[in-house]
Order: sequence, then structure tokens, then C-alpha cells
Amino acid sequence: MFDQLFKRPCAIRHHYESPLEPERSRYLAYLSQQGAAQGTLCVTARYLLVISSYLNLPGHPQESYSFEQISEAADRWSNREIRPPRIR
Repeated sequence: MFDQLFKRPCAIRHHYESPLEPERSRYLAYLSQQGAAQGTLCVTARYLLVISSYLNLPGHPQESYSFEQISEAADRWSNREIRPPRIR
């Protein structure tokens, strides 16, 4: 799925090698089947990748996460330093 959304090999590889790749890919395929636009799928793929990083997900979807773990990740996300976009 990721090779259909991204062009740069390093971006594609990053998505495939990150935690919960099958689950993220399956969710994006579901959104695509529901008629989501390409841009929406790209943004969603990026958010899913960031979320898995912020939650420090080990790649085992069977594990559950406590409210405290999710709350801490949400705090880290909301307090992150936002960098200005790169100008090409």
C-alpha cells in the first residue's frame, strides 16, 4: 500500500519497516476502498506512523495499552516542538 502512496524509496522503506506495518496498511486499504482521496491516505499514513512512534508500539497488536500510556503519548505529542515546513 505504501508504495502506491509515496514515491521516495526511503519513505516507502520507512513505512514498511515501522511497527504495525500490516495493520497500518490494512487500515489504509480500507480507507481507500471507502473512497478516501490519495491526499487523505498520505496524511493518514503519516499520522499512523507518528502515532506508533509516540506510543512506542512494539509491533504486537495483541498488547493493550493503559490509559496512562496513551495519555503520556498524547502529552508528548501536544507539547512537541513544531518545526516550520521545509521550503524546496
